[in-house]
Amino acid sequence: MHKILTQDFENAISDYYYLINKKYPQKAILKLIGDRYQLDKRQRSVLYRGVYNCEENELQNQKKCQLTANDIVYIDFYNVFLTIAHYLTGVPCFISSDSFLRDCGESHGRLPTKEIGTQTFSLLYDYLKVINPKQINFILDRPISFSKKQADEIETELKNRSMEGSAITAKSADYLLKQVKTGKIATADSVIIRNSYVSVVDLAANVLSANYHPDCLNIKKILNHNFPS
Repeated sequence: MHKILTQDFENAISDYYYLINKKYPQKAILKLIGDRYQLDKRQRSVLYRGVYNCEENELQNQKKCQLTANDIVYIDFYNVFLTIAHYLTGVPCFISSDSFLRDCGESHGRLPTKEIGTQTFSLLYDYLKVINPKQINFILDRPISFSKKQADEIETELKNRSMEGSAITAKSADYLLKQVKTGKIATADSVIIRNSYVSVVDLAANVLSANYHPDCLNIKKILNHNFPS
């Protein structure tokens, strides 16, 4: 079920969580725990991207919300798109300690195959059409190849589906999203979540749950069991 979850890895998650709450340097902890339990690259990625300290967990979880028909939403396109695409290609996804869905694909802007991309777009558009927010604004990172072309294609698709919205490219989507002061943001980027002025939608998780009901590794559940309140 969870190919990367072993007893050693569960122990590593707990040890890592204990140490980051003691405020030790994150990268040093990652190397220490990773070497101690001989974790592979993906397991180390899960620790780094999926385990936060108590304060971060509370702050990030408190900002989480659902998308409704009355919302204006700003979508961190590549963050959402790639999480869905990675799930479709079999990359492990996990519920992080702050309750947001993330994956250990580490694509660094590399886009999926055309077939997976088309399927991902379809799932995303279909979900948004059902919710039908008041306005949907996609934000794409300009440095990523073909982002302008993708933005144009997204705007065309929104128009074809009679959905209000836009798609723009920005030098830094992260920076732009952190400036949003009305509406909601859709992302699982922890830095954006912590610094956002508005509530945050875990859109990739919602899309996947509506279509596949994925049984993902649940770090939050592991930590709640090993560190009961």
